[in-house]
Amino acid sequence: MEYKLKIDNTLEDLKEAEEIYCQSLNMDGFEDLEFPSLKYTVFNMKISKAFRAKIAYMEEDIILLKNKLNNYKGDKIDPAKENENLDDIYQKLTSLEDKDKEEEKFYEKYLIMIAKRADTLKNEPSKKVYIGSSEEILKNRIEYFLKCEKKFLIYNDKIKLLKKFFNI
Repeated sequence: MEYKLKIDNTLEDLKEAEEIYCQSLNMDGFEDLEFPSLKYTVFNMKISKAFRAKIAYMEEDIILLKNKLNNYKGDKIDPAKENENLDDIYQKLTSLEDKDKEEEKFYEKYLIMIAKRADTLKNEPSKKVYIGSSEEILKNRIEYFLKCEKKFLIYNDKIKLLKKFFNI
C-alpha cells in the first residue's frame, strides 16, 4: 500500500528527490503490522532511511576521492585544498545525519503516543486529529529533506567534478 502526500512548491531539480521520499510512504515489509494506526511511524522511519541512504552514498564517494587525492602526484589540482573541501562536506553530511537520527527518534515516540491515544479514544474526531497531525509531521520532514537536497546538489557537483577528474 502506497500513501500519497502533497508537497507544495518543489523546484524542478528536486522533483526526483521528492518522488523518492514519497515512494517511501508505503507499508512494504510491514504488511502484518499488528496496529495499522502505527503506519505513520513506519513512514517516518522510511523517509529517514531514504535520507540517510543519500548521505551514505555521498560519504562513500568522498572516502574514495580522498584516497585518490592522497595518492595524487600531479599538479593540476591542489590535493590539500580539495581534501579540505571534501572534509567540510563530510562534516556537514555527518551533522545532517546526526540531526535526522535525533528527529526520527523524537517523532517516532510522538507518533506512537498519538496513535495509542487515537486507538484508545476510538472516535472520529480523535482519528482526524491523529491523521492530520501525523500527515503534517511527515510533510514537514519531507520539506526539510528537500531543503537539504538543495545542499546535496551543490555537494554532488563538487564530488562529480573530482570524480570526472579522476575518471571514476
